[in-house]
Amino acid sequence: MAADPSDAEPRDWLLLTKRIGNAPEMLPNDWGGGYPNVWLVTSVDQTELERDVPKLLSIPAVVHGVSIEPQLAPVRLGRFAPLLQWVINGGESGAGSRPFHLEWARALVTLSAGAPASRSLSRD
Repeated sequence: MAADPSDAEPRDWLLLTKRIGNAPEMLPNDWGGGYPNVWLVTSVDQTELERDVPKLLSIPAVVHGVSIEPQLAPVRLGRFAPLLQWVINGGESGAGSRPFHLEWARALVTLSAGAPASRSLSRD
């Protein structure tokens, strides 16, 4: 596997961070408008969504997204739904896992209907 997402290899890279506010200082100097094969995603819950999605969207990238994992309560994308191209959500698995309700996933799909977002549901 290549160690540099700016290389010419035909693969997409997903940069996932919990601390999107730190991303601008960590991106390479030639980031410019983003690399065509790099997606920028931040992990959020409802509170972090309001705080972090504006930071995410201020950084140029071909794909902006959120990861809501583990989803422990309903999350409303609201005004951000049409601005996100990727939404990942899911619960936990294994002993001691906390509850995840499929209604939460269905609500995300319904609330972002018509938006360009692709959705992915994970189990852990």
